[in-house]
Amino acid sequence: MTIPLLLIVFLVTTTTAYQVPFCFSPGVTWASSVSGGLQSVDTPEECQRICADSSDCDSVTWYDGQASPHPDYCEMFLAPDPSKEVPCSNCTSGPESCTCSGRYSCSFDSNQLIDLIFDISSELSCAEMCYPNPECQYYSWYTPNSPTIQKACALLKSCSTRTGSNTCFSGPSDCLDTDIIESEYPLCFTVGSTWIEDLSKAVANVTSPYDCQSLCNADPDCASFTWFNTLSSPYPEYCEFYPSEVSTPTTPCTHCLSGLASCTCSIENHGTCETDHDLVIDILQDVATEVQCQDMCARNDNCNWYVWYSDQGDRLQMTCFLLESCINTMECEGCYSGPDNCQDINTLP
Repeated sequence: MTIPLLLIVFLVTTTTAYQVPFCFSPGVTWASSVSGGLQSVDTPEECQRICADSSDCDSVTWYDGQASPHPDYCEMFLAPDPSKEVPCSNCTSGPESCTCSGRYSCSFDSNQLIDLIFDISSELSCAEMCYPNPECQYYSWYTPNSPTIQKACALLKSCSTRTGSNTCFSGPSDCLDTDIIESEYPLCFTVGSTWIEDLSKAVANVTSPYDCQSLCNADPDCASFTWFNTLSSPYPEYCEFYPSEVSTPTTPCTHCLSGLASCTCSIENHGTCETDHDLVIDILQDVATEVQCQDMCARNDNCNWYVWYSDQGDRLQMTCFLLESCINTMECEGCYSGPDNCQDINTLP
């Protein structure tokens, strides 16, 4: 029997070609409460995008065109129970995004580093390398603008020490049941809280807390800020300004973090702590910002002061000294020095 050409074309064009995201598990779903569903969803990636736009979704099951009774169907879940995984036909399940990274780098040494791979052009490619490796729990992808290594992917056993970065993205291998806002941010930020006081201003379409903080710092009427990430509802990527920090942020908020207009309270070329050998706890190279240097100090129980040499430093460049104390000061061009936090700026030298 000869099949008409028109029928062949029809059969080919009605069989949708799609690629399952690497972080999805085929043939399983969850016996958990469903938060929503939508028909006529052609691909699992489209299902992910629908989930990302919903405040009640962080995981999905997508049913393909052969599924019954709901073909091309996107089923949404909010924090499904991993222990309630059950089989399903013509389906695949996974998180709303295969990446849940933050702007930070993970320290890697011989005990943590599994592999360092170069010429990796995207974070997604780096995450995909980590996902199937049973040893890999975290990855760090360095952008082409990284001052240390460029277009490199570090596969890691863990990420115990994190440093804020604008040129490196790090995240866990599996984004199921993972909060996107984690401790990758400096300790000077408070995650999940804001102020009850009236705000003075708000700015939309602010894509990172660092940008929100910079906008606040440039505004003479802003002393502190709250930033809401892409999952926040009804105002995603939203930056709120507060005229003064009358208290620590204690009012709960979802998908948010708060902080002062500036994490640091140093003055360039003024009161730079002497980096006497007896007071030095550690010397760290390739530290891109003063905030990163201060955060390293804040995370070290023995560190009370830091000195950061910028790219214009007259002795060293992009180097961070962690100090036990600041007894004497020195002249230093392109240097910044300050305490591990700015709660008591009266102690500045």
